[in-house]
Amino acid sequence: MSARDKILEKVRSHKPTDPAPLPEVDFEPMSFDDLSKQLGTVIEAVGGELVVLKDREEAASKIRELYPEAKKIVCNVPGVDISEDDGCNVANPQELALVELAVVQGEFAVAENGAVWVKNPDNRHRALYFLAENIVLVVDK
Repeated sequence: MSARDKILEKVRSHKPTDPAPLPEVDFEPMSFDDLSKQLGTVIEAVGGELVVLKDREEAASKIRELYPEAKKIVCNVPGVDISEDDGCNVANPQELALVELAVVQGEFAVAENGAVWVKNPDNRHRALYFLAENIVLVVDK
């Protein structure tokens, strides 16, 4: 008998016959009257700003207004025409440390804690999210 089989046999022989009952769960889910307001409050608490816009075309002009000095801009959000560079053309991800502004697509945001799910399979370097000097997350409402 192999060492693996001996270990598995010992585990099986000490398995409880009657499983323990599951604990009672007294859980009240969180809810917010205004999700955008709650999300904005949390984002502001960590130094960010929530800006609600009509569409992505408006997003490009608002981003230029908020970051007028940014020259090296990377954008991988369809419909936000602020840069032709999507950040995928660099061979070495360390070059992304020169990015002054990254405009990134977020899948969804969590009002409770301000988290934004970022999943862009076309992005070659996830380092973009961490090395850029500033980051704008675009999430559809």
